[in-house]
Amino acid sequence: MFALTYPPVLALFDPDLPAVLQMYVSCLNGIGYDLLQDQGNGYLRLVQCGSRFLADAETRYATIELEILAVVWLMSNCRLYLAGLQPFTLMTDHWPLIPILNSYTLNVIETHVSRTSRRSHLTSLQLCGVLELLDIRDATRADPAYTRQLDCVITGFPRNRYNLHNSVLPYWKLRADLYANSDLVLYRARVVVPAALRHHFLSHLHDSHRGVKATKCRA
Repeated sequence: MFALTYPPVLALFDPDLPAVLQMYVSCLNGIGYDLLQDQGNGYLRLVQCGSRFLADAETRYATIELEILAVVWLMSNCRLYLAGLQPFTLMTDHWPLIPILNSYTLNVIETHVSRTSRRSHLTSLQLCGVLELLDIRDATRADPAYTRQLDCVITGFPRNRYNLHNSVLPYWKLRADLYANSDLVLYRARVVVPAALRHHFLSHLHDSHRGVKATKCRA
């Protein structure tokens, strides 16, 4: 009965509303975050949240290193919402983190942060080394195999996989989870990267040196 009489906990993301990121760091339990939006009069609604345990090496990080790790991880997780967004608020209770964010560039996310009390307002968000969407689109148009795959996703895969071109065969088992967005092919929530750019993205994914399983999760 409670679920029927109260609105859902999660809110749909609205790029016109102020966004707030709250981060949580524990050297024992891991790191987490909440992505909230101000619905007016200071009323915050949850849009997305997440957490993860620390890797064995990360448990030996200094506190400030864990705080930076949490910032990088949470912004990477929320990049679909934050990229191109107007200034948003990062909330932290760790004072030493504020001058670092004001003065330095993060390993994975380049941003300029202005200081306001315990809140840091980020004016831009760019994934370091990750190509712009227009560059990815240009690469897809120049890739015949990607064009064939896009055609299959739009028009439908044939009934028999042996009627597929060899370049599209690896996607046969994934066909139910593929869909098209303009001239891009997406697998669930991830963009299928054209062959010409895969080495670039693989190099970016391996920057953290966190092992096979963590790298796959990051992708």
